[in-house]
This record gives sequence, structure tokens and C-alpha cells, in this order.
Amino acid sequence: MTNRIVRRNVDLSGQTLTVDARESLLRNVNLTDTTIIGDIRGTDFLNCDLTRCDLSQAQTYGSMWRGCIMRDAVIPLDIGWRHHEPVAEIIRQRVAQAPVAQRQKVRDLLVDFMAKTDRNVGGENLPLYVAGSWDTTGAETMRGKPLVISAFQKIFAPYSQLTARLALLVLSLGNKEREAGFYKGEAPTKKRIYWDDGAAVDLDLDNLPSLAEMSRYALRQALQAEADTQRPGAHYCFVYGVTPPVARRITTEDEWLTNLVSGLGYEGPVGIGRLDMKAGDPVPRGEGSRGRHLTSHTLRASL
Repeated sequence: MTNRIVRRNVDLSGQTLTVDARESLLRNVNLTDTTIIGDIRGTDFLNCDLTRCDLSQAQTYGSMWRGCIMRDAVIPLDIGWRHHEPVAEIIRQRVAQAPVAQRQKVRDLLVDFMAKTDRNVGGENLPLYVAGSWDTTGAETMRGKPLVISAFQKIFAPYSQLTARLALLVLSLGNKEREAGFYKGEAPTKKRIYWDDGAAVDLDLDNLPSLAEMSRYALRQALQAEADTQRPGAHYCFVYGVTPPVARRITTEDEWLTNLVSGLGYEGPVGIGRLDMKAGDPVPRGEGSRGRHLTSHTLRASL
């Protein structure tokens, strides 16, 4: 176990934080000009200010950012394609780095993409956020538009996971079988987690358990405890996201660190419209990028 930390409403700006703190919670924390070094995998960043925050030396697999300011943050090159807000900031930064003569042309190419999202990032409409998914927003704005595809290829070039996900999307355009698997419709609000011994619990956005804190870690503990009441022995799961609900069973407390899911910050295969689930797990619809960004008054809204 690492030394999980919980910080709320504090100013940690300008510091160098060397941590070993998986599944931590940072809520309303000022991380402006802060450098984070070490293991923060599975951490929740909720409504934090990460302006110019340097994450390049941090392990961020399975972490989540919601409602954060990430203007000019230094984002790890292995950032995952499901890490929505860092990806949005990558787009903003990369477009801003384009030669002045080309900058507006690139923005014009992305205008349809911008119009299909609902979040303004750093004062510029260059978001890639939870209102749109790689499947729907990407397909709608890139199909038949080679210049848009080329623009995104250049934007994502330093980031191997984003480049791979874009390549898979482009490969699928015009392929009826592949496009049939694209995410469609509204995101689900309930996810059932099954264990081999017959225990089963629901991650239900409309009926969340009472929690000691608003975090995926606390939700994970509550779901595991509920399963323990159904069958003897310990039950483990990991919650990847809440809006929409994405979770799966695991066999040990830390298996989520070794049995990895694509798109969350590791060099693994990408997939369209699904998580890389364990054999026997029911497959959720959607790849986790269609939930709406809500207010921060409830757990559902925050996560």
C-alpha cells in the first residue's frame, strides 16, 4: 500500500511534491506552478487549478481530472486517450504552438469538432471533453476530411496513445462493421459488477451509497463491502469512472495496477467502444467519454 493522501481547499502552488500516493483525492487544490513527482496512479483531481503544473515525472495511470484548470500544464507523454481534460489541454497547447500563419487555419479546420463539445478550456474553444467521444465526435468531424485528420495527427504526434487511438478511428471510418461498434446514444447510468462466487453489486448513479468522502476510492470501498455481505471472503473491484459508470472486478486489491486497461496511461493496445475487460466480465457500452460535466455538489456530479 502507498500513503494515500486527501487534500481539500489548500494551496500547494509552487512546490515540488515527491509522493507515493496512489488513489489519492485532491479537491479544490491550487497546484499552480507545482511539480508532482512519483506515483499518483488512480488519483482524483476534482476542481483543481493545475496551471503550469508539471506532471511529466508523475505516474498517472488510472487518474481522473474533472472540472480542472490545466492551462500550460506539462502533461506526460504517455497520457491516455481516456484522460479527457489533459487531452483537451494538449489540443490547446499544440494549436497555440503552430506557426502564426497556420494557427487560424488549424482552428478553422477544427471548428466542427469544437462545436460538438461543451467545455471552454483555458479561454479557448479547443476542448475534447466528456460531451463527445472518440467514436461519435471524431467520426462526425473527420469522416471525409483529410485535412482535419492531418491536423489531429500533428497535434497528437508526441503522444503515442493518442496517436494510436486516432489511427484506429481513422482506420474504422467507412468500415461498416467497425462503425457499427461505435458508441451511440446516451451513456448508461448503471454498471453491475459480478464476482465468480455469485456476489454482484450495482454502481448506480441514481442510487449511490453513503460515502465518507467524494472519491472513486471511497466508492470502491463501499462496493467491495457490499459484495462482502453477500458472500464470504474478500471482494475487490476498481472504479475507472462514474459518469458514465465504468468498473470491473479484480482478484486482488492491487490487480488494477497490473491487469491494465487501455486508454488510461500505459503502452498497450487500443480498442474502440469498450474497455479491455477480464474474460467473463459484462462489457459496458461506450468507452467512457459521453457523461456530461455537471456541477460539483454531489458525487455523481464530481466524478
